[in-house]
Amino acid sequence: MHLAMRILCLPVVFLACLLSGAPLTAAEDAHTWPFSLRVQMLRLAEVDWRSRVAAAAQCPRRVSGIGVMIDHAGAYAELEQKTLARTLRLGDLPQVVAVVAGSPAARSGLRPGDEIVAIGKVGMAKALMQSPDPALFAEDVTDLIEALPTDKPATLVLRRGKASLRKTVVPIPICSSRTTLETGRLLEAYSDSDDLAVTSALIDFTENDDELALIVGHELAHVILNAASRTTPVEPLDLEQNADQLGALIAHLS
Repeated sequence: MHLAMRILCLPVVFLACLLSGAPLTAAEDAHTWPFSLRVQMLRLAEVDWRSRVAAAAQCPRRVSGIGVMIDHAGAYAELEQKTLARTLRLGDLPQVVAVVAGSPAARSGLRPGDEIVAIGKVGMAKALMQSPDPALFAEDVTDLIEALPTDKPATLVLRRGKASLRKTVVPIPICSSRTTLETGRLLEAYSDSDDLAVTSALIDFTENDDELALIVGHELAHVILNAASRTTPVEPLDLEQNADQLGALIAHLS
């Protein structure tokens, strides 16, 4: 199973409102549902990036990373697209919706809200037309970023408001496993052979990002250890204990 990841950006004014605990009316809730979910997504985005950087040396497969999270309107139903266009200006182009502090993208001046016009010589309009599933186009864009040469400059063409910009970024190696947020009431985190997922209820349950990092680190450790166990079988109990130890190390290093 391949887990797609969508990390989105929350405007400061709405973030302050939501964190204040002020009650929302039914009409307000109908238009602010993206924001409450994205509070959770932003927490997970930061932890995911730090964990993938910290675990790069242990991962069976590494990709290029620049520290951005991408979203695209195609992932949403038509009614949701209209709400997102009004509230977050999510449109036809893939949008940078999170830039991790200290990442290559941050150092190159990328900002949340930037729309990606091209990655290298690959134009986004043509790439979307060729996408086998437009609902997963944000993942296609992330694939393009992760396929960039590591430690070599790459050019991104962006649209910021009415301005056209060119930014040069130098990707770094990160663990290939991606984390996705799944909405649900269960306190649950799990992984497969490639990626991992954390439920929104579990994110709310954690008191801080250190606790969340331990959860992500544990599941990421499972991905790493499962790859190793294909050549050297390990008992399930030993595998779980090893995941605890390696996960704690990843969380500490992140």
